Amino acid sequence: MFFFIPICRYTRSMHWGKLIGFGLINYIIRFAAAGILFQVLKVNPEGFLFGFIVTVVALIAAYFLLKFVMRPRSVGEAVMIALVWIAIAFVIDIISAGALLKITIGYYLSEPQFWTRLLAILAVTPFVVKRS
Repeated sequence: MFFFIPICRYTRSMHWGKLIGFGLINYIIRFAAAGILFQVLKVNPEGFLFGFIVTVVALIAAYFLLKFVMRPRSVGEAVMIALVWIAIAFVIDIISAGALLKITIGYYLSEPQFWTRLLAILAVTPFVVKRS
């Protein structure tokens, strides 16, 4: 109930299709970067370099999509958008962990790289709101 009230206040003016669509685009950008690193450049997906690059890509993609496409009017609205995008990425990551990567969900959730990629989306929220 308490979580629902802020979401309603900030998402009343948002178009849900745009919100979810760009959340999926945000995830696809990160997924494509990880695929290129793993398949083309043969970077170890458990190594620091892989996690760092994918986290930076997630941060940059979230920043540009929030700043230039979604254009939130307040930090609260930006946080709500980021939380929806984090939920989308979380669900897709958990579903694909077993199917694509052949690893257990418990192991995947214990990786710091998993959480930093999600928190990178939230970290950009104070910087995307236009100051007047």
